[in-house]
Amino acid sequence: MSVIQTYREQHRKALEIAERLVAASDAAEDAKATRRTLSELAGALRVHLAMEDRSLYPALAKHTDATIRGTATRFQKEMGGLSDALQDYSQRWTSTAIAGDWAGFRSETRAIVRALDERIRREERELYPLL
Repeated sequence: MSVIQTYREQHRKALEIAERLVAASDAAEDAKATRRTLSELAGALRVHLAMEDRSLYPALAKHTDATIRGTATRFQKEMGGLSDALQDYSQRWTSTAIAGDWAGFRSETRAIVRALDERIRREERELYPLL
C-alpha cells in the first residue's frame, strides 16, 4: 500500500468513527461509551497527523516547485488550528461533561466533524495529488 493509500484509509477510518460519534451524540444515551468513541477518534487523528508531519509535509517542503511548497506550508498551518481545536474539544468533553450537556456536546461535535470532513476532502483533492 502506498503512503497516499495509507493516508486515505486513515481518513476513511476517521470519518467512520466521526459518524459513530455524531450518532452517539444524537442518541444521548451513554456518555461513557460516547467518550470512548471520542477517544478513539482523537487517537486515530493523532496517528494520522504524526505520519503527515513526519513524511508528507517534509517531502512537500523540499519540492522544487515553489507553488507546491507554498501549498504544503498553507495546509500545515491550517491544520495546526484544526488540530488545536480537536485537542481542546477532546480534553473538555469528558464523560461527565457530556452527560451534563448533551445539547452542547452534540452541537460542538457536529461543528468539529464538519470541519474535519472538509479538511479531509481538501487534502484528498488539493494536497495529495501534489505527491
